[in-house]
Amino acid sequence: MKKEYQAFTVSKYDGRTYWHSKRGSEHEVMKHAKRYCQNLADLIIYDVSNSKIQFHKHIPSNQWQQEKSTSSYLDDPCNKGMIGENYHE
Repeated sequence: MKKEYQAFTVSKYDGRTYWHSKRGSEHEVMKHAKRYCQNLADLIIYDVSNSKIQFHKHIPSNQWQQEKSTSSYLDDPCNKGMIGENYHE
């Protein structure tokens, strides 16, 4: 069976939640969430391969923020726009 993962973010500011779209690997889920989550938020990844949702990983907001500020994160072309650049070039 093919594995599928989905991320869920919880804003530290106001508690808003958001389900990100499914992806085929944990790496793809992380890339997608990093691109679209611009607020300080906890990231929770679930394995959604089966008919039930299973917890996979939790990344606290303080680690999530540090990961976004590293040079390797900023060098990834998928993350253009996170620092105010126009990624719709």
